[in-house]
Amino acid sequence: MTPDQVTGAVYNAITGSGESIIEGTIVAVLPMLWFALIAIHLARPYILRVVTKFSLRLGADLWWLAYASIRDLLLVVIFVMSFQFFFVDPFIQNAFPMTGGVAAVCALAALVIKLIWDADDEPVPFYAVSVLIALGSVLYLVPTLLGVQATDFGNVSTFSKLFISSDHPVFATGLTYVNMVLAGTLGLIAVGYVVFFHSAMTRDLPEGGEAGIAGS
Repeated sequence: MTPDQVTGAVYNAITGSGESIIEGTIVAVLPMLWFALIAIHLARPYILRVVTKFSLRLGADLWWLAYASIRDLLLVVIFVMSFQFFFVDPFIQNAFPMTGGVAAVCALAALVIKLIWDADDEPVPFYAVSVLIALGSVLYLVPTLLGVQATDFGNVSTFSKLFISSDHPVFATGLTYVNMVLAGTLGLIAVGYVVFFHSAMTRDLPEGGEAGIAGS
């Protein structure tokens, strides 16, 4: 082999292994994030009870702000880390959970609902977000635990392969494109709301109204 070929082989090995490590780490970390999101979302009644015990309004506001910020930040982090499921090439070449992209779409849909409606005070948006979080967690955790994490068990290897993207490349490719369309549609809805509807409401506010809303 020539020096250039050796250099190219070493470079490809380093970059390929680094990419695999990052992708595998994301797949392994996401179950913990989904579990954390479920736990925090279900802790809402406890948080509300604690808020009522504060004698100072500032303490109650800070407690609720911390809770809501962590909860919504988890949703954002889950969607961003799940973005690798929207790329066909790594999705069909690696042992990813088959419905990981669908779970990411559920997380994005919950974020869009939170953007458009008040999912904490309005019951219908709250129930919708709750259903999406539950559905997204099931769609990610089930194929991860029964598929990706169960491939080492010989007696269930055939069943576990049903949940792994690399074992069904054709179906995984089609599902990835469907997820792209769904995520793109939700993204357009969010952008349209911010650019047109929310901007129109801001223009209709009296002078200083937007600052008053931000301050409240």
